[in-house]
Amino acid sequence: MTDVAHDVLHLPVGIAERRTLESGKALEVGFDIEATGLVILVAASGAWDDGPGSLLPMPRDGDRVPHRLELVAPGGGEPVAVELSEEPECHLVHELTDDAGSGVGGRWTARLTNLASTPEEFGLFVSYPSARGLQYMDLPADAFAGLADLHLELRHGHQASSLTMATPAGPVTHYFTVADIVYSCPWTPRVLVYFDDLRSTSVGVSVPTDHPDPVFRYELGFDEEGLELNGTIPLNLSDIRLTIDLPIIVRYLRASASPVLSTIDYEEADVRATFTFEPRFEELVEWFPGFFPRWRRLIQRTVESACRELLATGDVRRIFSEAMQARVLEHIGADARPVGVSAAGGKIRVAYYTY
Repeated sequence: MTDVAHDVLHLPVGIAERRTLESGKALEVGFDIEATGLVILVAASGAWDDGPGSLLPMPRDGDRVPHRLELVAPGGGEPVAVELSEEPECHLVHELTDDAGSGVGGRWTARLTNLASTPEEFGLFVSYPSARGLQYMDLPADAFAGLADLHLELRHGHQASSLTMATPAGPVTHYFTVADIVYSCPWTPRVLVYFDDLRSTSVGVSVPTDHPDPVFRYELGFDEEGLELNGTIPLNLSDIRLTIDLPIIVRYLRASASPVLSTIDYEEADVRATFTFEPRFEELVEWFPGFFPRWRRLIQRTVESACRELLATGDVRRIFSEAMQARVLEHIGADARPVGVSAAGGKIRVAYYTY
């Protein structure tokens, strides 16, 4: 693993305050600025939703709540920006630049003053720029070994086949049906074939070097002893493989829905599954034109679809994401926050910053 610190990440930081202000009284919020960028002040008065993550009240139409927003530079003095409003909500946006070379660092103050003749409850939100050193760490696939042990079983019958994922919260199983294939042609009345009992015996995880994006690739191997297909034409299969590609991303979350703003995750809509096998006819001649290619495509589509459906399940994705995040934080530190991932020579490169 490599850990290289370079580049600077300019990241907004937010502060929220809630206060009942008497007429003429002010709420002041201090904050330290280390970088140029936008300072945004938002004030609102209205109905509060006290659910988790509620930062500001919802303004009521028709309300008249006069107030003033001010942004005061370090050292005090006259505000550098002022916004007056009669409405229950207003915004102040001020851009900090360093054209004069004097810098913008220091303790700034956001001030909200109630100009109404009655006490009013306000919410104040302040967003300001911060500078964070952007760091990188390359994580090999074996750092995630055992993260999700996959096991596939193909059996004859309704909902008899299954794909099981072992997660830190326990196994999660998705059941599905591999339909029997019925085929007929002019010289035979009916051919029926189905999977009798096929089970995966191994799973390996890698980060493919031939893929431009960061991907976890799971490859399942199978026990190829005996007949895998039964029915009118018993058949032995070889080179049975199931490959599942999980495209790794950083997902940004709503502050009201999660205690963290970003997490390592996978993009469920882009999950790829490929199921392959070859028939071993031996003394049996493939004498049904079009039969086996058609049957092969049906089996492949069914198994691949089952894999994608399991990995698109909300609970599975959440459990898997939390496990990936925990593994990443073991290496980059519990106080680190990932902001991007990329492929790097067979490894997953995580870009992150620390508080």
